[in-house]
Amino acid sequence: MENENQMETSPQERESREATPKKKNVLIIVIAAVLCVVLLGVLGLAVIVGTDGIAGFDGIKLKISQLRGEKPAEEVGPSAPEATQPEESLPSATAPAATEPLNLKSYTVDEEKAAQIVDQAVATAGSDTLTNGILQAYYQTTLLTYYSNNYYALMYSGVDLSQPLDQMVYDPNTNQTWQEFMLESALQTWHLFTAVQQFGATSEEYGYTFTQVGQEYVENLPGRIQEMAEASGFTDPEEFVKKQIGITATVEGLRNYMEKEYYYVCYYSYLQEKLMPTMEQIEQYYTDHEALFAQNGITKESGDVVDVRHILITPKGGTTEGTTTTYSEEQWEAARVEAQELLDTWKSGEATEKTFAELANEHTEDTGSQSTGGLYTAVEQGDMVTEFDTWIFAEGRAFGDTDLVKTPYGYHIMFFVKREPKWVSTARANCLNDALIALLDEVTAQYPLDVNYDAIGLSN
Repeated sequence: MENENQMETSPQERESREATPKKKNVLIIVIAAVLCVVLLGVLGLAVIVGTDGIAGFDGIKLKISQLRGEKPAEEVGPSAPEATQPEESLPSATAPAATEPLNLKSYTVDEEKAAQIVDQAVATAGSDTLTNGILQAYYQTTLLTYYSNNYYALMYSGVDLSQPLDQMVYDPNTNQTWQEFMLESALQTWHLFTAVQQFGATSEEYGYTFTQVGQEYVENLPGRIQEMAEASGFTDPEEFVKKQIGITATVEGLRNYMEKEYYYVCYYSYLQEKLMPTMEQIEQYYTDHEALFAQNGITKESGDVVDVRHILITPKGGTTEGTTTTYSEEQWEAARVEAQELLDTWKSGEATEKTFAELANEHTEDTGSQSTGGLYTAVEQGDMVTEFDTWIFAEGRAFGDTDLVKTPYGYHIMFFVKREPKWVSTARANCLNDALIALLDEVTAQYPLDVNYDAIGLSN
């Protein structure tokens, strides 16, 4: 696979980081909140990603994109990402010395105490209240998200994940523990989610309400949690939640997280459309930052990038030897037939980009684009596997072009979206990013967070 080290971030995200200075802390919060979507797959929770106009899916698998780094169809079995030194080193974790106790702050409570404080309020933001039972869902989700996205960085930093977080120092200068660090991240995520939800419900200019699909999703959350419990061998969902998330957790807390997270993702997508810059704004942004763009190798002569959607259908069966699976001509043909039938089904309907995205969410086997309707944005020539790359960069390719393309990964049902200069794509992404950050700064400031730390009790 070509350019395998680019798998974990899209070109648009990569270019955005390269061509702009580091953002304020709120951007970190935004990214962390979106990553929580991925994390819910670890818990096996029912999550919908993208806009609520596109069908969702349950239990997102934590896998790297098929096209950008995962083993092709001929190879099977898990492969860990390459262990490379992180760009920014994490603080080294240090356990308190036995001869010099640090008197570290701990929020961990036992089962008896947890039962007493589960409904106790620990924070407010606007008209919303956070209880211990709700906080535990945010805390555990933050933990797993952080671990999954920083696994190798944690290893390099000497963090012993077998030790209680309230007994490991995150910041030696302040004696802040890893538990406190994760708690702050969880509180920030709840603050962002609830502020956005309250703002979206009241704003005249940026008001947003769920579509029918979104309303049905929220209404069905209790049933989804019950199904998850039963699938894990529990008849009582409360018992399931306490086992999976922690003794201070509740079904209501989990439902609260899932609803707010879902609203946030839908609203964030809505804001992206609402704040999308005009061509005049894009040109002005590039002019204002031209020197910085040039420092990062982006000029008006940098070539084009492409937006494309696809649906991947992989062959089934095969003969495996070691880590390699070989498929017969009949198995490859079956995959082609399946892909052609899906394409024909799409063509027989409305045959729009939206319906293609819906079909991709439901059928694609590329987990890297499943949550975005099969969409890859700002793809540069050479980013993708050869056959895929050749098709999308063919001369005269136009919006709505479709075809079947065979690669070592399987058959791809292609839908061409657009081709544009790299400087335009990068400037648009950065301009939009600035606008989103500015608005979310205003939103969180409008609903300030007030925390009663003395009331907090966590499952470690």
